[in-house]
Amino acid sequence: MEIERVEVEKLKELQDSARFLFFTPKNIEITDISFRNEGRKWSTLRFVCDVGGERARVKEFFLDWFYSGFPKSLMQSFVSSYSPVEMKNMGEGVYFFGRNYKNKDASSSFFLGTQVEVEGDSMDTVKRVTDALHAPFLIDKFKHLSFVDRSFFARGGKPEWFEEERISRMEWRKLEGETLGDSLRTDSEGVLRCDENVAERIVIISEPYFRRVIWVDSAIPDSQVGNLFYELRESNGLFIVRKMGHGIMADAGRMGPAIYQEKKDGNITTITFSPLFSYSEINSLLPQLEWKFGMPHNLFK
Repeated sequence: MEIERVEVEKLKELQDSARFLFFTPKNIEITDISFRNEGRKWSTLRFVCDVGGERARVKEFFLDWFYSGFPKSLMQSFVSSYSPVEMKNMGEGVYFFGRNYKNKDASSSFFLGTQVEVEGDSMDTVKRVTDALHAPFLIDKFKHLSFVDRSFFARGGKPEWFEEERISRMEWRKLEGETLGDSLRTDSEGVLRCDENVAERIVIISEPYFRRVIWVDSAIPDSQVGNLFYELRESNGLFIVRKMGHGIMADAGRMGPAIYQEKKDGNITTITFSPLFSYSEINSLLPQLEWKFGMPHNLFK
C-alpha cells in the first residue's frame, strides 16, 4: 500500500527506513498521520495539528527536483514569490512565511535535509506550529547520507514535470568526499550526456546531516536538450537581484538562500547556496566552486 496511516507510536520505527528526518512540533498534539511510501512518487509524511481551535496541515519530504533550501511552495517562479515573504533564523534552519501556491497562509522550511511545509487557518497558527518543530529521532544514518541516497529521482523515479526530469535524466553517482572549508564535502554528481558529449553537470556539496548545501549546476545551452538551466532575472517578493563580478547574484538577505549565475564562453553556471551561508562565506567560496566544479574546467572528463 503506497499511503499508510500511522499512529504516533510508530513514527520512530518508520524513521529507521525513511530517507529524510521527521520533524514534529513540541507540546502540540499531531493527528491524521500518514506516510506515502516510495512508488509512483517520492515519500512524504503528513499530519494535522489543532491549535487553539484552528488547524494546521504539515507536509514533509526530501526536495530533490529543485535547489536545496529554497521555499518552493511559496515561490511562483525561479526567484519570485506569491506574496511578500518573512524570514526567521532558527539556528539549524530558516523559516519562510507567506502565501503558498493555494493562496493560504503558510511556511516553508529546510531542516537538516527535510523540506517542511506548514499550511494553516491563520498565520499565527502557522508560526506556532513552525516554531515548535524539532527532530525527535536524530539518528546517525542521516549524518553522511548522500543526495543520491536521499533522492527519489536520482535513483530512477519517474518524472511528471520538467523540473523532475532535469534530475531523473542524469547519470548520478556518489562522490568520495573532497573537503571544502571546515565542514563541506563533495556529496554527489549528476551528468547528462548528449551525443556522447556532456550537456549538463550538477555537483552537490553538503555538510553533515545535509544542514547546508551547495549546488553547482553547469550547462551548455547549445546542446540539443531542453530545460538545462533556470534563467535568473529580476523578481519580486523574495530575492534581490544584482550584478556581481562577471555574473548575477540573487539573495534573500543575510540568511539566504542565494543564487549566483554566470554566462561565459557559451556556458552557464548556476551556483546555489541553501540558507545559513553568510555573505562572507559565499564571497570566499564562489571562486573555489567556479574553478573546481564549474564550466569548463572539470566538465569534460
